[in-house]
Amino acid sequence: MATRTANGRASARPRFSAASPWIVLLLGVALSFWGWHQARGYSRDAAASRLQLQLHDRTAVFQTETQSLAVALDNVRLFLDHAGVVDRESFHLFTKPLLERNRALVALTWNPRVLHSDRQAFEDEGRAHGYPGFRITERQANAGETMMPAARRSHYFPVLWVEPRTDYENALGFDVLSEANRRTAIELSARTNQLTVTAPIQLGENDNSAYGVLAVLPQFRPRSEANQPSGVITGVVRVQDLLDRALSAFEDLPFDLEVWDISSPAGPRRVAQATPHAGTRERVETGSYASAFVSWGGRVWEARAFPTQDFLHASAAPILLGIAGLLLSALAAIYVATLNKRRHRAERLVRNRTSELAAANATLRTEAAQRIAAQEQLTEHQSQLEEHVEERTRDLRRANSALKGEVELRTRAEKALHGSNHSLRLTLEAVSEGVGDWDLEGGQFFLSDRALETLGFNGKDVTAAEERTRIWEDSLHPDDRPRHSKALIDCIKGDSDRLEVVVRRHTRTGECLWFEELGKVVARDASGQALRMLATSRDVTRRMQAKQEKELLDRRMREAQKLESLGILSGGIAHDFNNLLAGMMGNVELAIAKSASDPQITSLLNETHLGGARAAELVQQMLAYTGKAPFKVERLDLAEIVQEMLALLTASISKKAELIVDTNSAPVEGDPVQIRQVVMNLITNASEALPDEGGEIVITTGSAAVSSKELIRARAGGDLKPGNYPFLEVRDTGVGMDEHVLAQMFDPFFSTKLAGRGLGLAATLGIVQGHSGALFIDSIPDQGTCARVVFQLPTVKQPKSQDAQTSTSTAMVSGQTVLVIDDEPILRKLMRISLEAAGLTVLQARNGLEGLEIVTERAEQISLIIVDATMPVMDGAQFLAAVKSVSKVPVILTSGYSELDLRQQFSAPDISGFLAKPFRIEELLSLVSNLLAIPEASS
Repeated sequence: MATRTANGRASARPRFSAASPWIVLLLGVALSFWGWHQARGYSRDAAASRLQLQLHDRTAVFQTETQSLAVALDNVRLFLDHAGVVDRESFHLFTKPLLERNRALVALTWNPRVLHSDRQAFEDEGRAHGYPGFRITERQANAGETMMPAARRSHYFPVLWVEPRTDYENALGFDVLSEANRRTAIELSARTNQLTVTAPIQLGENDNSAYGVLAVLPQFRPRSEANQPSGVITGVVRVQDLLDRALSAFEDLPFDLEVWDISSPAGPRRVAQATPHAGTRERVETGSYASAFVSWGGRVWEARAFPTQDFLHASAAPILLGIAGLLLSALAAIYVATLNKRRHRAERLVRNRTSELAAANATLRTEAAQRIAAQEQLTEHQSQLEEHVEERTRDLRRANSALKGEVELRTRAEKALHGSNHSLRLTLEAVSEGVGDWDLEGGQFFLSDRALETLGFNGKDVTAAEERTRIWEDSLHPDDRPRHSKALIDCIKGDSDRLEVVVRRHTRTGECLWFEELGKVVARDASGQALRMLATSRDVTRRMQAKQEKELLDRRMREAQKLESLGILSGGIAHDFNNLLAGMMGNVELAIAKSASDPQITSLLNETHLGGARAAELVQQMLAYTGKAPFKVERLDLAEIVQEMLALLTASISKKAELIVDTNSAPVEGDPVQIRQVVMNLITNASEALPDEGGEIVITTGSAAVSSKELIRARAGGDLKPGNYPFLEVRDTGVGMDEHVLAQMFDPFFSTKLAGRGLGLAATLGIVQGHSGALFIDSIPDQGTCARVVFQLPTVKQPKSQDAQTSTSTAMVSGQTVLVIDDEPILRKLMRISLEAAGLTVLQARNGLEGLEIVTERAEQISLIIVDATMPVMDGAQFLAAVKSVSKVPVILTSGYSELDLRQQFSAPDISGFLAKPFRIEELLSLVSNLLAIPEASS
């Protein structure tokens, strides 16, 4: 029934409450319709986003497939770069697997660049490979696939090899420059050195949907012309296969997909498509599609996805949302009606609850009175507790007073101890050496300011004991830590009475100094446990350097004495041996000239002469060890010498070794022949040191600083001062050497090889000493060896090479007389026969005295004198001193000794030429002809 207000009118609230469920239902239906309409639009947008995402996934795989084809073409380029000359079978074996793995790659061709001047030779070479009709061709205009000889051009790119060759053998010789589409791609790839893709081409004559492209990749070789490739690799790609391969990675295609080339100025062209829904479902209008782009080789392709109506409206969410809205509206109306009923029940409950609360309030008043009584009892108990606390506080104050007295006594004792320690610290600071005081029981360590000053630190700046301890421990050289720790532990344990050790420490600036550290344990407990230790540290760097310098001087003195002894021995052996070799080799040359009619005898004599030449080289190596080998000083560059020898070095080392060359300009002065011998000896030793599985050999040239510390450990180098010097370095990853082998490696005739003579490194050391250089060897067993040769800086501004001087070709003419003075009969006979055969008159003498008598009697007849440097009765020097007053004719000095030693004994104006024994007859005749200055008669 309706309720009444104060004025007696009926309230409108009951009527509103009755209509409220119907109002809620109408509002719910309206909202449900609006939600269905919005959800339908959102569903369509979500389908479009899903379409774009699925297209992007398939386009990414399509892009990856194009990159895979690019990698395949690049593999062909790498194969051609490393293979050098490639024949038809090699190209077939390499490219066939690539075509099998990349089905979209229809064919691969190699098109070398052929100049017009080489056209005929190229066509002949193609016919020689098994193609009788091979020629450079192009397509005849308006004639389809009909081929004709290519028109004249400055160069061509004909197809030389093609795979599969059975299907495309008719393409051999086709010049790809003859077509504008391919010519544009080749020119673009040549400018960018990148893969270039042509515009779409039709692959089949009867299939308009079979479109493909040509992928062109240039190849540049070191001898190619500027901006011109040595050839191009061309791949024929069927775009439809490329698309099918990309889509095979997915289970199905929920839309139609088309690929369009949009790079052509003539407009887009469809090159591939996948339409599984064409004709089966209603596709949306043409203009509604999703697109993605793929770039490859300078072309841009657009992938277009056309969805179906079912794809766009596949979601049932809008309908479900509408139904849910209607259901919710109905439930809301029912809920509102239920709330009205509950409100009426709640009003009745409120009235009943009010009466219950009044009764509860009376009960609370009673409980409050009881709590006030309990509070009064608690206050009385708290008063009693406070009296007990005050009594306890008085007891604590009495105990605290007694404790303060004890603390004052302990404080006075600590002050006295601190004063004693302070006096001790002042005493230690006054000592000139660094002092350390170590409290082993408490773990405290005191280090004096003097000890820090020796390391470059200011004691006033470093006050914390922990920081001082860290500085002192970090300064110890890592290699000396084990030895220092052992000595310290032995002293603390009592195994030794004192600590006595000499170690290296790094200063604040990084300098390494030697310190002598002395220490002793000054306090131990009853069980012998160390309690306190004192130690001093003194800088003994100068003493250690003096010791090292003395050891270096002693070692160099021993080496100098050994070199001097071996020099005298090798010089004498060289002289006598060279005299014998000169006669033997000269007679062999005469015998070769007279045995031209018998090839077998000539071959045997040539082998004999070769053996004599090798014996002469062995003598030169003996002289090189002592630094007495003859050499010519020229301005050289180590980098150029290494580059010139690169082919020889590559052939000399192991086939499993990798030779790495890093050359920078390093100008020096020296004999080019001997410096080449140094390079070859070091490379040969590095190659022989490599293990069976191979390794690396690194050759480096350049200029670097050499310090005085490095010179201390150098082989030779006594004349060098610290500074920048040109160097040659050979580093290998071989087996390395231990200390025993390092000590003997430069001794003559010492070798770790069963077949070695042991003169290679000995000669290398001698050559370096002869050039006033230094040699450093660093080697670690099982890790490798590094050999570095340092040369003096050049002083000659312009190259002075005797070999570079032009000589006038001359010939012998009868009427000239030559005097030969030598104590070896076989040499006198050899030179007489050789010179008389050249048309000269020859006089002979056994020593300088006989020669002087002949010159005195027949001075006007003699045009040239050839004299040996070492002879009995009167040697070459005595003869030259005496003959100056009798004759002014040119004099040729011969000897088995080094030219360098002889020029120190003889005055340069007295000698017109030098002939080292053993010599060739051609050398003798050439030198005599030049000195007589007789023009060669015309032939």
